[in-house]
Amino acid sequence: MHCDNCGNLISTVSVFCDSCGQKIGEQNVILNSVKRKFNFLKFIKIPRHQIEMGIIFLLFSIGAIVAYNFYEKQQHSLNQALKTQQQETSQIAAQLTKVKEDTEATTKQNLDSIQTLSSQLAAQKSETDDAKQQAALAEKALSIISKQPAAVSASDSFPHINSQAIVLILCQDASGNIDEGSGTIVDSSGYILTNKHVVTDSYGNFLTCVAYMNDGSSLATIQNNVYYTLSTSAPNTGLYANADAAILQIVGAINSQTNTTLSLPTSFPYITPQPGNIKQGDSVFIFGYPGASDFVFNATKGIVSSRSADGTYINTDAMIDHGNSGGAAITSDGRFIGIPSQKYVADNDYNGQILDINNLNIP
Repeated sequence: MHCDNCGNLISTVSVFCDSCGQKIGEQNVILNSVKRKFNFLKFIKIPRHQIEMGIIFLLFSIGAIVAYNFYEKQQHSLNQALKTQQQETSQIAAQLTKVKEDTEATTKQNLDSIQTLSSQLAAQKSETDDAKQQAALAEKALSIISKQPAAVSASDSFPHINSQAIVLILCQDASGNIDEGSGTIVDSSGYILTNKHVVTDSYGNFLTCVAYMNDGSSLATIQNNVYYTLSTSAPNTGLYANADAAILQIVGAINSQTNTTLSLPTSFPYITPQPGNIKQGDSVFIFGYPGASDFVFNATKGIVSSRSADGTYINTDAMIDHGNSGGAAITSDGRFIGIPSQKYVADNDYNGQILDINNLNIP
């Protein structure tokens, strides 16, 4: 046997080790205790369930740490993704702002273009409406003057005049209604003298009017292939304030068949007004385009019957019909003395009235 204390060989019968003096009995006790099964839990005196709980807690802590590290990585990834998304969103917002600005600029340009186009279309429409109105007048005139020829009454005392100076006037109101009358060219530049009621509406507003000439023959026939546009705004044109009279000027010529513009004549045929003394019983001729003769050039004859009480009109028994208004009253010696204006018929009595040009200041 060896001594556990010093390791020397000792006798099995010895009580003490010969080398170190350790009591052999105590060695046996220690030796026996060493030989017993070692219980660590009993040695450290900790309950088994607490050790298990500790292990579980340690494992839980490790799991929590692993989970937290995973969460941190995920959170970092999400933050990076969010940052990238924010950058992309900012870029998209900038692009949308640019698109909006471009769209607004384009819209403004389109609106400006539309307004310009609308103005152009409105101007074109106005021109088209004027052309249609002129065409309507021409069409109406053609239908009115389709019945031809008509003879001019004559006698030994028939005045010598240029009948082309006495024109047919057609006027159209805002509703498209057309009425007819007559007028007389009074100078070579194309000024026409007529009745106020021929060229205005019931409110005294000028209508849109055109004029037709006849061919000047003895059986005067309307020249229906040309009509003349009339201006109410040219110098020396307008309405007389205290008389049923108006002055207009020829400003254009239109081919009624093709609706094309023609050149105006350098000089127009005309009859010069010649106010002067007239006597009761003087012969007087009424020239114009009355409805009774289907608005073709016509003449009727009568005498000077009297003068109106206020001196404005010359009364006559010469026939004055609708359409004669605005024409010419001419004596047998060829003097243009007045404008046939109206008539009165009652109890088989007839009285025509001629507006005396003595009362008019004619340019």
